[in-house]
Amino acid sequence: MSSGAAHALESWYRRLVVKIANAAEAGGQVSELVDGAVVGRGSIGGGRVIWRWMRAPLLTAALAVVGMACAPAAPPRFPAKPPGCALETTSTRPERPFIELETFNLPSLESMRDVVRLVQARACQGGADAIYAPKSGRGYGYAIALKWNDPAPPPPAAPPPAP
Repeated sequence: MSSGAAHALESWYRRLVVKIANAAEAGGQVSELVDGAVVGRGSIGGGRVIWRWMRAPLLTAALAVVGMACAPAAPPRFPAKPPGCALETTSTRPERPFIELETFNLPSLESMRDVVRLVQARACQGGADAIYAPKSGRGYGYAIALKWNDPAPPPPAAPPPAP
């Protein structure tokens, strides 16, 4: 987490502590607010209560929530295809709707045949239908295993019967 996000979270926590202190003080339960810690008497836990112990658990919980919100969603799982399955290949971005299954970093391969040979096993295992590998310069730097997100296109129409 960046220091800006950590600072914002700590600022939120301090405001929360002050709100607790103000609410308790309005009821006559808190005697003082010292360096972000609420010190009080009475019904809040009985006797003299120090709220500093809340800082670590609240900060941990808030960081966990932020971490879960920022975590990428797991890609969908599809049934595996047999090893050596047939894969469509393209070096231009497909116009059909698709789901990206996996991105492969490649060691600057020179031919699409080398790309397929390198990624085919994992792409088939992940249930891919195609491999998209744009050529940059003289080679292929990465490839993406794709799953089509639409029904298969219909077969080409038969030509009309001759008169």
